[in-house]
Amino acid sequence: MQRPTVSGQRHSPGAGAWALRIGTLLAAIIVGALAGVLGTVPWAIMLAAVVVAALALLFFLGGRQGEKVLALYWVTFCLFSTMLTAYVVGGMFVYFYLALMVVLVGQLSRRSVDIDTTAAWAFVSLFVVVFASLIGYLGSLGGVSLDRLLFIPLGLVSMLVIGPGRTPRLLFGAMIASSLAVAVWVVISAIEAGFAYRGNVSIDQNVVSYFIGIGFVLCLAWFVDQPPQRPSAFLAVLCLLILLGLGYGLVLLASRGAFTSLGIVIVVTIVHSVRSEPRRVWNLALLLLIVSSGLLLPGGQGILKRFEDPSTETGGGRVLIWETVLEATQASTPPQLLFGHGMTSSAQLIRSRFTYLSSTHNSYLLMFYDYGLVGLFLFLFLHAVVFVRVWRRQDAMASQVLLLLVFQMSIGLFISASDSYLYWIALGTTLGATSVSRGSSRDDASNAPALGRG
Repeated sequence: MQRPTVSGQRHSPGAGAWALRIGTLLAAIIVGALAGVLGTVPWAIMLAAVVVAALALLFFLGGRQGEKVLALYWVTFCLFSTMLTAYVVGGMFVYFYLALMVVLVGQLSRRSVDIDTTAAWAFVSLFVVVFASLIGYLGSLGGVSLDRLLFIPLGLVSMLVIGPGRTPRLLFGAMIASSLAVAVWVVISAIEAGFAYRGNVSIDQNVVSYFIGIGFVLCLAWFVDQPPQRPSAFLAVLCLLILLGLGYGLVLLASRGAFTSLGIVIVVTIVHSVRSEPRRVWNLALLLLIVSSGLLLPGGQGILKRFEDPSTETGGGRVLIWETVLEATQASTPPQLLFGHGMTSSAQLIRSRFTYLSSTHNSYLLMFYDYGLVGLFLFLFLHAVVFVRVWRRQDAMASQVLLLLVFQMSIGLFISASDSYLYWIALGTTLGATSVSRGSSRDDASNAPALGRG
């Protein structure tokens, strides 16, 4: 029953009304300040600010705040690691970590976090090994940026905020969008430089290829898994156009490691498609035929020349680096073999032999030399858990998770991909999307064999 009011009496606005007024005032202040700032910065910063503002607005609409923070972080990291490197501000990503912790604490307080204990213990054990390497190898404390200690916790937090069995559609969409933005930047840079060698990109082309490749494999999985009986022509064409843009960016960068990794992904796609739905192989054949036409476009011959280069036999000099690490490993003591030489010790080793290099160019050698057999086993175990969970699945989300996992593991053979925040976010996301807790397994029993929930 509605409470009667007394005529002539003034009523103060409720808490909701005050919150709306304060929110409107703050929004006006932020928009005004943003407009003033945007008038003094280059168009690239303006575009980035618009993207960030749009995603920030999206953050306050609906649920899944944790996934939205991850999506915002992913896009920002990709943009400021490539086209906007000149505008990076120290500590700018701390706010994302704080936001993730706030979201996670909120979920824990509401008891809405179902923990995949298997993967969680593997993450915690690996972190203990990494942290202990700092104590056992004091030289690391003076020569390493301690923000590397955030890699593994960031993977664990990503797994927890995604939640058991959740489908990370927004995050996967952000991955594809940021990959496309980087690819377009590569194409524009190549055009402005007259299609110079490797697109005239001054940043490590292998790392840029890794950023683009993530979006490529996610889009590839979606395109190939389009059901033959109910295809969506518009979405299929849109997806194909995105793949063409991503593929052309990869061709211009001419990364042999990225192309070899994509070759492994395609082989896995064929095998998985034949097992689940043989007719999907035709989608893949059509895609390969069209994307390969990128070799005929300006700058497309660069990748062919790279594979014809004599240095291909030594992996572009990687074999010499790997031999150096393996020789040093043979001289290790038993404790060093088990627990490693300490964080960044492999980088110091390589820098002492090759003054112009500091990377193992291999994720597995990095984990083995720095953190020993125990660290390498836990690292591989996290990947194996995802692979076992998705291999027998046949839905589209399982394919995206599978191909993302295979690409990450493949590219790790050629670059130190694990030495990146994005690598651990992607790994944690795949674990969250594929994990099934006791509670979620009961909730999803009626939805089998679907992998994730919306």
